[in-house]
Amino acid sequence: MGGDGLVPGSARLHLINGLPLLRPDEQVFEAMIKGWRNQQLARNLSPGYVDDQERTVRAFTRHADAMPWQWTSQHVDEWSADLRAVHGCVRSTLRNYQGSVRQFCDFLTNPVYGWGDECLRHFGTHPVQVVYDWNGWTPDSRPTGTPSAWILRWSSTRCGGPTSLI
Repeated sequence: MGGDGLVPGSARLHLINGLPLLRPDEQVFEAMIKGWRNQQLARNLSPGYVDDQERTVRAFTRHADAMPWQWTSQHVDEWSADLRAVHGCVRSTLRNYQGSVRQFCDFLTNPVYGWGDECLRHFGTHPVQVVYDWNGWTPDSRPTGTPSAWILRWSSTRCGGPTSLI
C-alpha cells in the first residue's frame, strides 16, 4: 500500500475520479490491464510472465468480442472449445490460458481494487468470475498423460506456434 492507502492495481490509481472519459470502454479496459500488470509486478512476478498473462487476456477479449464487465461463462466455453478443436491446443496450454483469465477476473472482482464500483459507475454493470471449476481447469485436476509427460516442454505449451493465438 502506498501513502495514500491505495494498493497497486486499484482503479483510483489509474482513473481520475470524476473526470469524464472520451472512450470509456477502451480507457477502462486499458486501465484494468495496467492495474493488473502493476499488481502482478508488485507481487514480484517476472515481467515475462506478466506479459504472457496480459497477451492471453487480450486474446480472450478479442475472441469474446466483449469487455470484461460483459464476459460470461459462455465466452469461456466457446473460447476453450475453439482453442482445443480448431487451434489444436494441448490441455496444458488451455489450462494456462484459462488460469490467466481466472486470475484477471479474481483481480477485477476483488473489492480492494475497486474495479466493480468503477464499472458500475461507467457501465451500469460489473465484472464477474467467468472461469469456474465446472468450465475450466482446477488445481485439483489430475495430471494428464503418463508421468513422464507431466513435465511441460516447449512443444506442449503452445498451439500452432507462439504467436498464432496471442
